[in-house]
Amino acid sequence: MQGIVAIYIIVFIVITLTIAAIIFVMLVSHRKKVSILENHLRKEAEFEKTILLKEIQNQKIVLSERARIARDMHDDLGAGLSAIKLQLEFVNRKLENGNTVEDDINDLMASADSLHLSMREMLWNLNASELDSHSFSKYAARYSQQFLERANIQIQIHQQLGEAAVTFSPEKSRHLLMCLKEGLNNVVKHSKANIVELNLIQNDQSFEIHLQDNGVGFSDRQPEGMGLENIQNRMKNIGGYATWTSTESGCLLVLCL
Repeated sequence: MQGIVAIYIIVFIVITLTIAAIIFVMLVSHRKKVSILENHLRKEAEFEKTILLKEIQNQKIVLSERARIARDMHDDLGAGLSAIKLQLEFVNRKLENGNTVEDDINDLMASADSLHLSMREMLWNLNASELDSHSFSKYAARYSQQFLERANIQIQIHQQLGEAAVTFSPEKSRHLLMCLKEGLNNVVKHSKANIVELNLIQNDQSFEIHLQDNGVGFSDRQPEGMGLENIQNRMKNIGGYATWTSTESGCLLVLCL
């Protein structure tokens, strides 16, 4: 009888231990599943937080850019309109005295053209969100042509663009345009050139601007005083680079993004 009782007790203990082991395994498995779920939820939360922070940062950049454009519009338009007003008053006095005003009218037209060009640039910057290389090339070509025509410099424009456009952020578009403007200013102020060749080239994942003039190169001036260091810094800040070479037959500026 005692043997039977002992057997029952042993069986009971074995069953209890088996059930306890099963419960333990289930608890461990459940904890692992909970841990995996918590890790997944944490990663999702971190990802969403990163996306949100990036969106907030992008919005800050857009607002900062619009504020800068508003300041530029106020400064440039205010100064430009004031200059035109003074020129008109001067022309009016000359007319009252019976003097010729042909040269003054030409100066007024030049000032109005400059103001119009600045306005178009500001509106382009204001409306630009993400631009592609095709849209940027179209604007850069039109801007360069209008700018050099005012200086009586002939321009030849060549565009080598692939079917798949490269996308630029507003910041990159602005810095790239500022570098091109600086190069065009150097041509007008220093090069003594009468012909400029502008090449806009899109490769697989890059975009290049080649600005070649037929002027005097650096032979009679120092490149440090031409804003070239500023161009280099601008291009570096947006992940690109700038190079320039000078010969007796002119200067070549290359912007690569």
